[in-house]
Parts: sequence; structure tokens; C-alpha cells
Amino acid sequence: MNRLRAKIERDSGNPAFVLTVWGVGYKCRDAGDA
Repeated sequence: MNRLRAKIERDSGNPAFVLTVWGVGYKCRDAGDA
């Protein structure tokens, strides 16, 4: 997941598109929400 974030996020330390939901997994945020 870190490699994916590094490729698509502007700041991989503060993700805008791929979010981690604790206890569930990962969630993709819509471009309109970012």
C-alpha cells in the first residue's frame, strides 16, 4: 500500500485518496471529496 500511495498521492504521509479505516481496511475517496 505504501508503494501505491507514493505513486498516486502528492504527500504520501497525508493521504487524500486512499484512506486506512481502522478495523475495516482501505477506502478510496472520490476526487470530488479531496
